[in-house]
Amino acid sequence: MESMDAAAIRREKSPTWPAGWLGFFFAAILLFAAPAPRAHAGGGPQNTLVVVNARSAASLEGANEYQRLRRIPEANMVYLPAANTA
Repeated sequence: MESMDAAAIRREKSPTWPAGWLGFFFAAILLFAAPAPRAHAGGGPQNTLVVVNARSAASLEGANEYQRLRRIPEANMVYLPAANTA
């Protein structure tokens, strides 16, 4: 049989229950959070809708340039006959 002193020493050296689970918890978070993929906003020209004032030369010019630079498909261009206030 062990003496009471040896058992007390072994209990002092072993980690306590909360500290052991806390370390496991943080290790699990790091393991699962590290390979998380990044979220990308938008998705490119296929998911872009451009609304253009069809009665404004400046709006048409800007929209056409934007479409050309961003390679927006023609199907994603919406020309509305809005009032020309400019």
